[in-house]
Amino acid sequence: MSMGKGSIIPIVLIAAVIIAITYAAIIQLGSGKLEKRDFQSEVITPSYGCDATNQQRDSNGWVIYRNNTDKFLIKYPSSWLTAKPISCWISILNTQPLYKKGQREPSYFEGYKTINMFRVHLTSQNPQQFFSDLGTPNGVNSDLYDSKSIESIEFKGLPTKRIKRTTSGKGWSSESIAILNGNNIYEITIIPYGGSKDEEIKSILDTIEFLD
Repeated sequence: MSMGKGSIIPIVLIAAVIIAITYAAIIQLGSGKLEKRDFQSEVITPSYGCDATNQQRDSNGWVIYRNNTDKFLIKYPSSWLTAKPISCWISILNTQPLYKKGQREPSYFEGYKTINMFRVHLTSQNPQQFFSDLGTPNGVNSDLYDSKSIESIEFKGLPTKRIKRTTSGKGWSSESIAILNGNNIYEITIIPYGGSKDEEIKSILDTIEFLD
């Protein structure tokens, strides 16, 4: 069976870049001198073919990110920071990052949390088969996932699974939640692994809506 794997490799590579930028590696504060820099939370407006905004607030003061291109909405506390978008993604983090002197990529201390959400853009692949194979040895970029960790979970009545995502040689891992909504597949990556059981993160995930 042909899955057309090459056509979605750019999506997976973008995922790796975002995770690397927003996480790098968990570094204990005592491992080297770290400094704060002024991380400005991004104001998202429609651009580069992505009709998305985060300029509205709900009645509780939470930020509303609405993506009309990929048809989803997510809310998060105004205290969370919005990273500069890559492609038609949302990437949020709960704290100001820290940097080693002379280092361009951030380092993070224990307690750091981040959530990334995006729609997987398929071309000729069958969405149901792609979803079924994701994270297994038959799936795309299977070396990025721990197939033994796959578990089905409940999420808004939709087929959903949680997978441990690993980055070889980096010494850290994240959590991937894949959701099949009709013919669309959405992926949520969470750092740290197991973060979806964190009460604050769960409250954010509960706000997700699909706009189809």
